[in-house]
Amino acid sequence: ASIQNNCIAETKSSLKLSRSSQQANISNNSMGAPPGGVTIDMENPDRYTISGNNLYPDGSAVINLYNPVHGTITGNTISSYYNGVINMLPNNRGNLGNSNVISNNVISVESWRRNPAGRASKWGIMHIEGYTNRIDGNQIIANGAPNNYSGILIMGGDNNRLNANSIGLGGVNSRSKVIMNGSANNNKVTNSIDNSEFDNGGNRSNTNN
Repeated sequence: ASIQNNCIAETKSSLKLSRSSQQANISNNSMGAPPGGVTIDMENPDRYTISGNNLYPDGSAVINLYNPVHGTITGNTISSYYNGVINMLPNNRGNLGNSNVISNNVISVESWRRNPAGRASKWGIMHIEGYTNRIDGNQIIANGAPNNYSGILIMGGDNNRLNANSIGLGGVNSRSKVIMNGSANNNKVTNSIDNSEFDNGGNRSNTNN
């Protein structure tokens, strides 16, 4: 699938690739979904690229990926009113994705609103369930968020690497910038946040340097 140079809006989901896809290229598009929808929704994508897009409010999620492998999300400008902007989730068989790169995106939550899908504040602007993924060089900003709002949540999966991400949550509890679920192991944060802004979930194998 190659989806390039389009404007897709005012529909429940701008783009949905169901069941599975290989080598999908989604680039240089302008897309947005209404509150009940998802802008980009992909099941079991393999070796995909999502790059150079302008993705805007106000879908309950901007990018949902179920069991993604060996893909990249890079160089996108993403705005939303809700948390759950980028979600890496298990598929309907419970399989977790691996070996993806999320890099050099600008992600802004323009003004905090309760997520229409009912996600809790600690869900994360970026919510990751997967293995051996790299999250590098992203600019993440949220304005007017409540105290327990989180920036990046590693909810499940081991050996994820987070490096050189800038996370500004505008006055909320600083300990919530990066949160690890205690069941996730050996996840590393570097050059991103202070130790006071990090929660390892009570698991010492998850570290911040």
